[in-house]
Amino acid sequence: MEILKIVLGLTALLLAWLFLFRKKLIFTVNEFMRRRVFSDRLVLFQGRRMASLLVILGVVALFSGVEGVIDVQAIRPKIAAAMMAQAREDLRLGHYTKVVNRCRELVHSDPKNIDAWELLANAWWAMGQKDRAATAADAVLRIDPDNAISRSSIGQYLTEKNVARNR
Repeated sequence: MEILKIVLGLTALLLAWLFLFRKKLIFTVNEFMRRRVFSDRLVLFQGRRMASLLVILGVVALFSGVEGVIDVQAIRPKIAAAMMAQAREDLRLGHYTKVVNRCRELVHSDPKNIDAWELLANAWWAMGQKDRAATAADAVLRIDPDNAISRSSIGQYLTEKNVARNR
């Protein structure tokens, strides 16, 4: 499926390039359309619009396909430990954005990294992002239902949120 997205993306980019830089193609389309209904000005405008839409379509398809092809490798344990230590220090110093960025990398590499999920929840909670903190806390509790985060204020918020959603 990802290969198909890449092929479609490249095809759309090629068509956009043809519409933009091959005037003969525009005039051929123009003549075809003039015979049907439209004026020359409208067809040239439509050609530019079509080219811009194809560029957007091509870029979106290309990047959505490339994302699935790229294999995310796990961060080495020593590097992960250093990142966790730095994230803990950043949390202590109040550099919450740095904590979020580091922990996102860690959980993207290893979705079962409970420590990274906990730090992520605490950083988002400190930033006032209660819903995001609850999402991270939910991830922690899916991995370890008896985790201490369930008894924290984030866990209480998550419980209240779930109760309200179930009503």
